[in-house]
Amino acid sequence: AGMTSLVRGDPGLRDLEPGNPACTSALLVCAKAAAEMAKGRRLDAWRHRLENSDAAVIEWARRGDSDDRPAEVHTTQDKLQRKHAELHALWCPDDARQGRGIECYLETFPPRAPVPDIALTGAALRRATRKSTRKVAGADGWAASHWDVLPDGFFEALAKLWNGILGGLQIFGAWLEVRIVLVPKPEGGERPLGVAAQAWRSGTTAIMNKLTGWVDSWALACLQGGLRGRDARWIHEDFQSLLNDVRLAGDTACAAKLGL
Repeated sequence: AGMTSLVRGDPGLRDLEPGNPACTSALLVCAKAAAEMAKGRRLDAWRHRLENSDAAVIEWARRGDSDDRPAEVHTTQDKLQRKHAELHALWCPDDARQGRGIECYLETFPPRAPVPDIALTGAALRRATRKSTRKVAGADGWAASHWDVLPDGFFEALAKLWNGILGGLQIFGAWLEVRIVLVPKPEGGERPLGVAAQAWRSGTTAIMNKLTGWVDSWALACLQGGLRGRDARWIHEDFQSLLNDVRLAGDTACAAKLGL
């Protein structure tokens, strides 16, 4: 295929005889020229991408000019192996801090009432499962729609397992396996979307439902995403209001955005 492309690009090569040293030399010259042209096209495409995407500029700037960056991925398997290594280093560090890094931050919160009883029931787990019947299955292949047709006895048994874990028993390893879907981003790269096992989703959802009122009693107004009755978009509204106040006052504002 590569030879055919060279000949098509330079019809004069058709007159050369195979095996002739002149033929080999001419092919090498044409191959080098074709490689330079391909490199030029890639550079043009790269410049065009940077000129039309702020996100691409930021990504390029963050990379720096280090030569030890991973090589360009050519196959799906290579991409998956590389992403697996990246996510494992991020989510499974050798020196897990177990939350110690936020203790000083938590001291700024108002006094909290005692944590309520979070013992689970089969009915609570069924309700939590029913809310996610439209979602895809996790790594174990069990979707909420499969669980929803099971008898009440299944959820009562699951509640016993969860209450044992909440009492200090070790959680099952299969419940901690997360299926990752790589969603392409418009500016390049992929956004990992995690799908946990249904046993984990149902249990943690039921637990958070029990803790909602307790969390609302101490969660500061600046905490928005993931809390009942609050919306992360309010952060943008507050920030826009602040910018308007600064502009009207003729003052200067400085802000930082940190993706977590």
